[in-house]
Amino acid sequence: MTDYKIIKTRIIDMLTDSECEDKRLLEYIYQELQNEGIGWIPVSERLPDYSIHVYAYLGHLANSANIMKLVRQYDNTWRNVAGWEYTGITHWQPLPSGPKEAT
Repeated sequence: MTDYKIIKTRIIDMLTDSECEDKRLLEYIYQELQNEGIGWIPVSERLPDYSIHVYAYLGHLANSANIMKLVRQYDNTWRNVAGWEYTGITHWQPLPSGPKEAT
């Protein structure tokens, strides 16, 4: 099990624990893990939720176009915003969060 899966599983366990006092903090950490810094995730290990835009790595392309912003559809196809279908996705990662407001 990867570090990410271990952390995610532990956070989910803690969130479902009725005696957990820090649920808001854990929900925040879980969301940050979903959005930032978890690197490329093999599709053989885990798939993104449906209808969520992600960066997808198309392993069969040997040029700079092998990373695309795609969304996984309910029929398990991967499509870009124009509706073109893509195959050969080997890895994916969440899109980064937008910039934080200056304080």
